[in-house]
Amino acid sequence: MAPKAAQRPSGKASAAAAAPAAQVTRVKDGSEAGELQGDEVMRALQGNALLAKTVMALCKSVAPVSAAALFFKLVSYLSGHHKHFLVHPVSRMTTLMNLYMVAETAFGVYCAHARAQGQALAQSSTLTKEERIALFEKCLATVDDHEAFATSWLRDADASKVRRGNIENWLAWSFFNMRYQHLSQDERDEVEEYCKIYERVTGSPLKGGHNGLIRAYRFSIEPVQSAHRPLAYYLIVHGLLQRVLAPIGYAALGFSGLRSQGSFKYYIRRARIASTEPPIVLLHGIGIGPLPYLRFAKGVLAQVGDSRDVVVLELGAISQQVAPAPLLPERFVEDLRAMCTREALAPARFVGHSYGTMVMAWIVKSAPELAESYAFLDPGCFLLHYTKALKAIIYKHAVSDGEKIFEYFLRSELFFSNHMRRHFFWFKNVLFFEDIPQHQKALIILSDRDDIMPVKEVVRAFDEHPRRGEALQHIRILRLPNLTHGSFLFAEECQQVIDSVVSFDRVPSHV
Repeated sequence: MAPKAAQRPSGKASAAAAAPAAQVTRVKDGSEAGELQGDEVMRALQGNALLAKTVMALCKSVAPVSAAALFFKLVSYLSGHHKHFLVHPVSRMTTLMNLYMVAETAFGVYCAHARAQGQALAQSSTLTKEERIALFEKCLATVDDHEAFATSWLRDADASKVRRGNIENWLAWSFFNMRYQHLSQDERDEVEEYCKIYERVTGSPLKGGHNGLIRAYRFSIEPVQSAHRPLAYYLIVHGLLQRVLAPIGYAALGFSGLRSQGSFKYYIRRARIASTEPPIVLLHGIGIGPLPYLRFAKGVLAQVGDSRDVVVLELGAISQQVAPAPLLPERFVEDLRAMCTREALAPARFVGHSYGTMVMAWIVKSAPELAESYAFLDPGCFLLHYTKALKAIIYKHAVSDGEKIFEYFLRSELFFSNHMRRHFFWFKNVLFFEDIPQHQKALIILSDRDDIMPVKEVVRAFDEHPRRGEALQHIRILRLPNLTHGSFLFAEECQQVIDSVVSFDRVPSHV
């Protein structure tokens, strides 16, 4: 649920209307089939709800059942009722089952330890005071209803019941990743400056005190919540899918084996023909790594032929892997520089999907020299200060069968939850249009029915940007009607997305 929006002053709207509208393009509505494809993933989850629920129940029960069975076997062995504990002299199947239960029990203990260790708060290098103030003002400039924006971060509290202390708690976390009571006096004085800015833009003073019934979303200092998955689950997802099937699939397309570069791994397909066209580097979104992007990568190769290097990164922290390498901005940029130097890739065209666009935000802000251009697909980096994506990924209460399945098999996975709750810092991942250097082209592709990202707000922010006519001519937006978040990967529109990503000039320059 995105924050409520009010109309902007007519002057600003008319100024935006006067600016060139050349960069926003809406794809024509293909057919009724296109609309059906938009809900393909969630509909598939709903249609297989019984099977999924059964798998969920089995996953949750494996560790406790294994531990209980081993306990009773041990008691029976020690009491003399059975001569053998783990290794059966005749039945290999019994021995294998016993050893499997030992492995699941041990893995359950390891996960419990990892869950406890993951509760420790992570430290992040913060911005300077000047950067924080500039960021706060940038955020407020993209908001229509400032009061509704603030209360959306206060779990949609009644604005009349919000007190100054509630706003202070929210801002202390937002810019310092800390509780207000833990701030130094200088930091509290800075938060007071933000409160005054907020009062100025809303036109009304904050009421004194603190309402203890109102809590802000402060996910990086809240307890990490996750649901256990058995070792067998990771053997399938991390082992079979990501270490067997994905390498086979990418090898079939001509990519190298998986190479390691510190905080990420990658596949690379080398060009065989000399060309001045930039390499293409793909960064995937949340899920199971690069495997779902095989079709997309194949389409890209079909377009570029043998004339361009193509690289597909694997970001373990968002791929449901056991104990993945942390995905942190400073370390990632350092590793990316090392890879681009070793493989002679820079400057490259970076293509990110969903969470991958937030990683691209680090490149834009910290290593723009590595990039020739950018393509943001279903981007999460723009308007990250809105709560829609946050609620969808972390806080949304699952009601339907499809939502419950999505929550268990993705949102509540231990290592992903730990990453989101302890290593996701919004102020490092957010990107504004004006942050993209004007000499670098950028393409933003939005799915109109995206239920995770604030698509309408992103388009409005672009249309009404005060410097659109002079400063944003290098950015184009392509809108895909009827598609939900990520569904272009499985829809007919996938080919159009590929065409647009490979050649920005194919995106029409008219609405």
